[in-house]
Amino acid sequence: MLIPTNATRQELLRLKRREQIALRGHKLLKDRQEQLLRILLFYIDEVKRLRKEVFKETRETLKYLNSALFLEKPLFLENLIINQFFNVELKEEAIFLLNIKAKLYDFNILVKEKILPFYQTSSLFDIALEKLNSLIKKLGRLAALLKIVALLSYEIEKTRRRVNALEYRLIPQMRSAIRYISFRLQEYERENIIRIMRIKK
Repeated sequence: MLIPTNATRQELLRLKRREQIALRGHKLLKDRQEQLLRILLFYIDEVKRLRKEVFKETRETLKYLNSALFLEKPLFLENLIINQFFNVELKEEAIFLLNIKAKLYDFNILVKEKILPFYQTSSLFDIALEKLNSLIKKLGRLAALLKIVALLSYEIEKTRRRVNALEYRLIPQMRSAIRYISFRLQEYERENIIRIMRIKK
């Protein structure tokens, strides 16, 4: 903001009001930044915890799947692939974090029993399917949490830029303009007093 050319009392009052609004805005943005940071740290912890679970479950699921596939007949497996023995159901839930819209997903594997009769499969295959269902749910949740972390990081960066613009640019420029106008008004006052004294003499 440039220093105003018209050093008047009206301009001084206007700038002081703007400075108060800027200071209030700065405080609100700082509070928002701190809240967003707390929420971000919570979700980062959630991502770390869920990632560990996903890695562990992936190993277990693959172990069961490999064992189950080893026991099944190649023709049976080919039939499963051709007929697509399951559907993936997706449920979406919108959540709001300090006016930031995010989505959580819930995945579910629905097995088509006509194509996959349970009496034809080994118990290992059933366990592998259950584990795969659980793993897909967790992968969906992990993907949603990673997206939330990215959204929060972007929002924190945006808020930080606004806070810095107010703190290091706008507020100091306003204060500088207020000092300049105050100084000019004092000068005018002194000049008026000197003029009045001369007239009286």
